[in-house]
Amino acid sequence: MLKTTLITLLFVFSISTTAQTTFGFENTSASGANPNNQFELQEIINGITMYSDAYNGVSPVLLSINSLGGFGGSSGNVIRTNPADKTEFTFDQAVDVQSIIALNGDDTANFTFTPIGGTNTSVVVPITGGSGQTVSLNWVGVTSFFVTSDHTGSISYFFDDVKVTSSTLSTTDFSIDEVSIFPNPATTQLNIKNVTNLKEVTIYDVLGKTVLQSTSLSINVEDLSKGVYIVKIETENETITKKVVKK
Repeated sequence: MLKTTLITLLFVFSISTTAQTTFGFENTSASGANPNNQFELQEIINGITMYSDAYNGVSPVLLSINSLGGFGGSSGNVIRTNPADKTEFTFDQAVDVQSIIALNGDDTANFTFTPIGGTNTSVVVPITGGSGQTVSLNWVGVTSFFVTSDHTGSISYFFDDVKVTSSTLSTTDFSIDEVSIFPNPATTQLNIKNVTNLKEVTIYDVLGKTVLQSTSLSINVEDLSKGVYIVKIETENETITKKVVKK
């Protein structure tokens, strides 16, 4: 009985020590080599990198960091897009996503949150104009997700506090920092280095559509259109994502 109790306590303790990471847009920076690039922002917390992007169709949209004085349950900074029809959040590894604060400065509309990775389903939430709310997502093993709404035309999106934990489906079998994809930008061939036990590579466009799948570490991308893509690399024990540009 004592042994069973101790095992149970250890199991509960191991669950409770899983650290939650909150991306609150307090320490964002431009991603990539260009420090003035405001078309993609990144924030690194607890060893997890989250990239934020917005698009009109496939064209990138400018992002900014603002303080709304606590509007809609926000705190400190929020991320704001110029008028866009989609906002996307991408992680450099699979994560479990708990929630996000979505703010609606326009008319009342339905917001749709669509995950990529894992076996999750989209979440649709009506958000009253001039308000905000915490949206529970409860996704497992997500590598990215995007947000759209049924507003007519493009709107400015505002978000705060993306809460995640390291994915419960993930057991690291290689260092994320060691994985490289080259050349990037690519023209005809994409190569992946420092990955073992590969299961599958999936390439998504900015709309979240699967455009290419492969089980090889060398992939022909010659037929892909120019633009930004998300590459999801799955091994026996790990899933990570990287961004690439096709020239």
